[in-house]
Amino acid sequence: MEKVFNFRDLGGLPTADGRKVKCGLFFRSGFLDEATEGDIAFLKGLKLKLIFDYRDEGESNKSKEYVYENIGAKHLHIPNNITRGVIYKMQNGGIKNAFVKVKPQDVCEFYTYLPFGNEGYKSMIKALVAGDVPFLQHCTAGKDRAGMGSALLLAVLGVPYDVIVKDYLVSIEIKDKLKEALFGKLPKPVKWYVWDRYDPLFIVDKSYIDAARAAVLQKYKTFENYLLIEYGLTENEINDLRDKYTE
Repeated sequence: MEKVFNFRDLGGLPTADGRKVKCGLFFRSGFLDEATEGDIAFLKGLKLKLIFDYRDEGESNKSKEYVYENIGAKHLHIPNNITRGVIYKMQNGGIKNAFVKVKPQDVCEFYTYLPFGNEGYKSMIKALVAGDVPFLQHCTAGKDRAGMGSALLLAVLGVPYDVIVKDYLVSIEIKDKLKEALFGKLPKPVKWYVWDRYDPLFIVDKSYIDAARAAVLQKYKTFENYLLIEYGLTENEINDLRDKYTE
């Protein structure tokens, strides 16, 4: 697409039992605010029923709501509401925290919070069960919050973890586009300073998604327990979803 980056169809990825996720049902991307008429026409052609928007309140642009209306999908803006950790303090701590040096372990910490009590992911799983597809998941970059939502979806459908990680790491390709999209209009000295201070936020790394997985297993011992307690999914329901959405 022209102005929507990090877009891809999750279909075609192999599952552990030898099947593949069906194409044309599950999509992920970065933010849609700058979508061109051509981008909107392409997304409209996907016949999306729902678009899950995991951005925080301050990231969304209400004046761009027409994009979703023109696509013809229901826009579900559901922030994750994480209110702890270095990343939260950086975004909400005022000028003294605005240029904090972000470390990879800070991003790992953020990832350990994402899998729990996440209303956006709960709504996405409900849509999956209800058959409200096709749908698209996005955040700002389409790599962290949407990346974890996509990883969760793929895991439910039986895609092995190594394949999930491989898809997740594809988002490394948007690093430079993301930096320009978010801070490209700043004066060069400030821009370069910010890029240096925030570098771990512009990338994906296996350690990030590993941190989320480890947090889930530490709390629930098994992925099946996690799905049952967080999302109410039973073993039979999981098997039904795999029969329905893989081939």
